[in-house]
Amino acid sequence: HFQRFQKRFARPPGGGGRVVGYNASNAWFIAPGYFVAYSTEGMGEVWERRGGVVVDYHEIPAQGAVPAAWPAVVPNSQGLQKLVYHLTRDFMRQVSEHVSVGRASRFISKPPMR
Repeated sequence: HFQRFQKRFARPPGGGGRVVGYNASNAWFIAPGYFVAYSTEGMGEVWERRGGVVVDYHEIPAQGAVPAAWPAVVPNSQGLQKLVYHLTRDFMRQVSEHVSVGRASRFISKPPMR
């Protein structure tokens, strides 16, 4: 049985091309998985080949960088969300104007310097 969820995104002030977000889910027992998403362009062949955008759960936004109506930012390294989000990166590829697909992995390699 799959849980229903949405990835919700927002552009923080001064985000520099990055967006912040979290997974909204009907799983009441797990905190939302917060992330920072950014382009893989210029990050090296390995990253670019995986997808055009990476949803990076290694990074979480500061509480002040998310809309006030969102749930409190909780580190992905604590609670049950650790089993799902901790040390995960989801590489996304655009399929059409409104659809993208992703592949989550425990891609341990650090991103190249930005």
